[in-house]
This record gives sequence, C-alpha cells and structure tokens, in this order.
Amino acid sequence: MHGDRCPFCDSLCMRQVTNMCPTLSSSPRTIWVQFNFWHQSLALMVAVSMGPNLASVHSADEYHEIQKMIVTVTHMYREAWLGGSDAPQEGIWLWSDGTLFNYQHCGGFNNYQGQQHCLQINYRADNCSDDVWCTVELPFVCAKKP
Repeated sequence: MHGDRCPFCDSLCMRQVTNMCPTLSSSPRTIWVQFNFWHQSLALMVAVSMGPNLASVHSADEYHEIQKMIVTVTHMYREAWLGGSDAPQEGIWLWSDGTLFNYQHCGGFNNYQGQQHCLQINYRADNCSDDVWCTVELPFVCAKKP
C-alpha cells in the first residue's frame, strides 16, 4: 500500500489496493480500484491517458483477486468496470489492453435491447461478470504492467 494515492492515476485514484500482484498473471501488474463513478469510455480514456488501462481478467484466480480488492476498498462486492467490450462488433469481446479475451466469470452476456457492450464485475448476488450499457456510471479497476 502506497498511501492514499495511486502512482499512475495522480489525484484521480483514491487508493492503491495492491502493488505488483504476481498471482494475477505471469507478468506482475499493479492493480487498484478507482472510486470516481464514470461511464466506461471516460474511465478508459482517463486510465489510458495516465499510463495504465482498465483491468483484464484471464482466470478465476484473477477475477477473485480483483473482487477481494474491491471488497477491501468498498467493504462490499461493488459492481465496477473492467476493460472488456464488444462495441466494435457484437459478440466479439476484446480487452482494452489488447490481451486475448479468454475468460468469462459465470453468467452470460445477453446484450439486453442490443445495447450492452461493456463489461462489469460483481453483477447480482452471484457476482458474475456481465455486459451492461456503457453509459452506466461505475467505479473502475485500473491495471498497469511494470
């Protein structure tokens, strides 16, 4: 923990949750939860402009580790943005960091009303990943490789 500010988002981040978590992937990443409530495209622009990206998830272990971070910061399983989207082409999910979209945590993406193109974590009681309207304002999870 590096105090109350994240090293890569300047004053926009409220709290760094973990530093260099090797359990998240083969290459360690710094991961933190951002408390401002923004729609996904604005969250992505802010994250990328400051150096990191919205977090990608590639296994159940990563998903649960990010959930623990969210609970540590918010004291609940709060819905939050991850970096997944199928906005360019319906049904073809991509991570904003360019990594392969190879993991979905329970649930299913239903593209309700043909307008749900962004990915949230901790949806409903089973805390699944889920597609949602990109204009919903949520906190978001940042990630940066060292």
